[in-house]
Amino acid sequence: MNIIKYPIPINEIISRFNDAVHDIELRYKTSDLYLAGIETESDLNDAILKTIHTLRLADLDTTHFIKQIYVTDIESGKTSIDWRMNKMAFFFVILNAESQNNLIFQWKKKILNTIKI
Repeated sequence: MNIIKYPIPINEIISRFNDAVHDIELRYKTSDLYLAGIETESDLNDAILKTIHTLRLADLDTTHFIKQIYVTDIESGKTSIDWRMNKMAFFFVILNAESQNNLIFQWKKKILNTIKI
């Protein structure tokens, strides 16, 4: 059997490289948001949806900021959904979180104090 290799167009190579550069910045994950104080999966999902909506309204490519990935546990074979995001999206999710606990309020205060007007 022969394997046929088709050439990849140069624009596809550039696009893949661009995606890889943005993926390097996606350092935060769902577990980081739970550690930051988001308490429930429902609160997390609502905050992520609001963040994605905000990014789209700003006419930004959401995959450069936040990306859904699938994680498989090798032992059990179960697949779950996780999110990877950059620092800006991580802060957006926290700001959009409806959680009413002191940890989230401290994060929001810290984020807002970094803004210089």
